[in-house]
Amino acid sequence: AILFFILILFIILKSIPGFKYYGFKGIFLTDRYSISSFNDHSASVWLPMAITLIITIGSLLIATPLGVKTATFIYFRIKNKSFKKTLKIIIEISAAIPSVVFGLFAYRSLGDIVKNIFHLEIANSVLTAILMLSIMLIPTIVLLTLNAYDSVDNNVIINSISLANYKTRAIYKTFRLQTRKQIMVAIIIAAGRVIGETMAVSMILSSENYNTVFSGGFIGILTSPLRPLGAVIAKGMFAENGGESFRGLLFAFGLIMF
Repeated sequence: AILFFILILFIILKSIPGFKYYGFKGIFLTDRYSISSFNDHSASVWLPMAITLIITIGSLLIATPLGVKTATFIYFRIKNKSFKKTLKIIIEISAAIPSVVFGLFAYRSLGDIVKNIFHLEIANSVLTAILMLSIMLIPTIVLLTLNAYDSVDNNVIINSISLANYKTRAIYKTFRLQTRKQIMVAIIIAAGRVIGETMAVSMILSSENYNTVFSGGFIGILTSPLRPLGAVIAKGMFAENGGESFRGLLFAFGLIMF
């Protein structure tokens, strides 16, 4: 707990130069993002944060049902214990794949597939990032859901079937209700991984032209290469032209993300 509060205090202290230069209004009460301008001290945190939320919600909407359904199928429908164990090991390995590998996959393959399917002008877009992160999250959600299922007494299924429920209804209406909290924790952990992901996302998203793209509507945002908040911080923290006030702004962004 002490380390937790020290971390918060550290971020706050480091963000002070950013608040002094850009001001509270320039960070929180503006809809413009122009950190490269010397005259306009507007650096709205909400524009890159909006990209972060779009990517997070989009990837979770895809990965969560697929992950939970896959875990349910493995747990209840696969009877061969040896095959089930092997499959679980493969999923555990998949969950441990470094994010840079997913970034390379999206950069070299997935982006072109998305571009051709949706007839986009560019290969690496927010939509590509959503699909990439969905693939990255599925093994994590599967494993956490399987662990949640292991914590429930199987008599719940037997009792439900004895009350004239068929097995599928017993699984979804009775057994899975016992694991709602654990599955919610799995979703929160997956969301945290998406929000904090920088390496894979930075490899395919490279634009900070938020003002122009946001005026083009939601479809324009999905097909654009706009960076989320984590990628903005990662790219700017070690920039050669970044001064103390600019790095303070990035710490302020980190405080919001935290």
